[in-house]
Amino acid sequence: MPSIPTAETDAECRSIDSVGSHSDISTHTNATMTKTHMEVVCVIDICQSQNLADRKRALDDVQTACIQVGASLSHIQFEKLDFGETQVISSFYNADVVIIDISVPVQQSTLIYHLGVRESFKMKQNVLIYNHVDAETTLRLKLSCSNYTFISYKSSETSCLTTGPTDRGDDMTEFLYQKLKKQLQEVELQSKAYMKERFLADLKKINEIKTEPEKKEALLKIVKRLDDPNVLSGDTILNILLSFRDIQGYESMIHIVDGLKSVPAAQKYLNSYIIFLYAFALNRRKKDGDRERALGECIRALKTVKGINLATLLVIKGEELSKSNDLQHIAIVLNRLIGNKGSLASLKDYWVVATFFEISVLAQNYANSIQAAEHMFRLKPPDWYLKSTIGNIQLIDRFRKKREDDISAEEQIFYFWMEFFTEAIKSEDEVSSDGRFPVLIFEPSKEYMPSHIWINLGAEPQTLQLTNECLKRLKLCCREIHDWEFKADDIRSFSLNTQDDRSLFLYVLAISDCFQMMFPSAACRSVFHNLLVNLLNYQERPLEPEPPQQILCEYELDEQGRRKTLGKGSYGVVYAALDLNKQVKIAVKEVPEKDVGAVQPLHEEIRVHSQLRHRNIVQYLGSISDQGFFKIFMEQVPGGSLSLLLRSKWGLLQKNEPTMASYTKQILEGLKYLHSHRIVHRDIKGDNVLVNTYSGVVKISDFGTSKRLIGLSMSTQTFTGTMRYMAPEVIDRGQRGYAAPADVWSLGCTVVEMATGKPPFIELGSAQAALFKV
Repeated sequence: MPSIPTAETDAECRSIDSVGSHSDISTHTNATMTKTHMEVVCVIDICQSQNLADRKRALDDVQTACIQVGASLSHIQFEKLDFGETQVISSFYNADVVIIDISVPVQQSTLIYHLGVRESFKMKQNVLIYNHVDAETTLRLKLSCSNYTFISYKSSETSCLTTGPTDRGDDMTEFLYQKLKKQLQEVELQSKAYMKERFLADLKKINEIKTEPEKKEALLKIVKRLDDPNVLSGDTILNILLSFRDIQGYESMIHIVDGLKSVPAAQKYLNSYIIFLYAFALNRRKKDGDRERALGECIRALKTVKGINLATLLVIKGEELSKSNDLQHIAIVLNRLIGNKGSLASLKDYWVVATFFEISVLAQNYANSIQAAEHMFRLKPPDWYLKSTIGNIQLIDRFRKKREDDISAEEQIFYFWMEFFTEAIKSEDEVSSDGRFPVLIFEPSKEYMPSHIWINLGAEPQTLQLTNECLKRLKLCCREIHDWEFKADDIRSFSLNTQDDRSLFLYVLAISDCFQMMFPSAACRSVFHNLLVNLLNYQERPLEPEPPQQILCEYELDEQGRRKTLGKGSYGVVYAALDLNKQVKIAVKEVPEKDVGAVQPLHEEIRVHSQLRHRNIVQYLGSISDQGFFKIFMEQVPGGSLSLLLRSKWGLLQKNEPTMASYTKQILEGLKYLHSHRIVHRDIKGDNVLVNTYSGVVKISDFGTSKRLIGLSMSTQTFTGTMRYMAPEVIDRGQRGYAAPADVWSLGCTVVEMATGKPPFIELGSAQAALFKV
């Protein structure tokens, strides 16, 4: 039964407007450019007496978050939204962001319905907040609303704190207003990127109009959108000027640049390219004084050409760095300026990194240039940034005097990066569909490996080939495998990376591994994706298994009310929990998500491996990402890991050969099953073997995930502990250069661990020494 409002709260309800009670908290306008505000609507009940103080504090936190991001906030009472007042409905459906408090149970269905209607209008920015009172209720509600951003909160003395809904409120994390502020800032960034992309997409459609009068009319309409600071950028200005140039709209070009010159905030976008287009338009318009103005603009622009641009002109002139005082002076000045900005890895400004790249190429220091090239890639610059940089490099490379000695390994990698960036600035129509693609393979070591990939659709059988352009191999000092050829049957599946539109995951059965490929651009990935679909459609392939049912669980608590821990390791912590659907005990492994990019393949591996069933492997149940943790749900094995039991209870098993034989046989049975499904474990050791101390059943854990969990948690301790169990081919050929036999070697090392109670090769001291011994 809903709570009955008191006289005090009833009066307060009547005194608050349904819309605009906290509206336009921060406003700022400019005569030329209007700063748009994010419009936020908050639906929260401040009439129902139950937990009213908590909801009032939550509303204050919403207001604080909006003030800090400069958003306009309107508060809506549930009754007026439910009644359907026109002004209220309009505000709710048209808001940039809606924050809904669903703490009052009788209001939940109606509020979720209105959210559904809002989503039908493609308004996806919706946040649910909930007053945390009971852990089980909060968890159930969160799982039911998993499609939305869900934030549970609990009131403190002065504000509200967010809570971990599975921790019975014990895990207070941050103030509610801080969490909401982050959400609003993320929405604002997404909105700016969307509006800019939408502008460029609309401009592209206009450029396809064939009749000039219609095209001019459309351009005059779209140019008004540059008044929005979310749209205004060097990219949008340059493209609109080029569009007007194509229809000889010189008057409009001049008007645009003159307008931008009068706005201080817009002057940063007036780079040399835009100024030269402005001068071009003045020269073509031919009004009195236009040519003089155009000449003046060119002279001023040329006077500002400093540093690398001037160096490029000197190289074109024929000067050499080793002989030219001017070039040497420029190199010294630029290196000093770049050094003052910090180490290369810490630089965030693309132009600073690009200048370092160009000056390194000018000095033929290719070791530095390939480091700078990778950093440029990580910054993900706009196409026109890259076009400028690559244009300069091509001029330098074309006109400078070449060395007479053989091309070095570093120079070969430099030319790979030039090919990579050249492909990056091509449109999808320009990307070749019959050539090979330069790609970067993101290795388990967190390094990018320059590579080439191509698909032989005309061959019989059709194959996919991948070659690493390894710097060490080019120097003849690498024994790892860098060339692969896969048939269609060797490839299990692929998926597009949801975090980066240039990236794709390729899951290969032949070596039981996954390649994360970074293409030069989204266009290149799209073309390769189509080729890959053709390759895999060559034969009928089994469908991927359906995602497992979502796990609803409750953590077991100890006497102090804290979550019961089953084990701790380098990856994270394993907790005891209860599957509320099946009422059985399960284990939940939680690993901090320090690298979000590593999460997607982990979820997909768990989804596939959850279909496996065998007495001697741990049953995976599913996985989720929740509040900064990657969580794996799996069956709970009473007992512990083999290593833990050897250290803490049993000691060595050398005199208990029947037990050793039984455990070894069971591990072999589990490995046989995994290998029959073309899965290589890659990390067999005592820590990854669980023993049920009641039944004596042994189960292999962490199959298919160990290497990825290392990448997710960025732990070096785990890798060090694994070194003692590595097979010789792993040491020689690298993390991708081995198959099922390597697991058998690691099992042998685990047998040594059972017999001695200690890791193998412990007598050598360090784990690194074991590598040399093997």
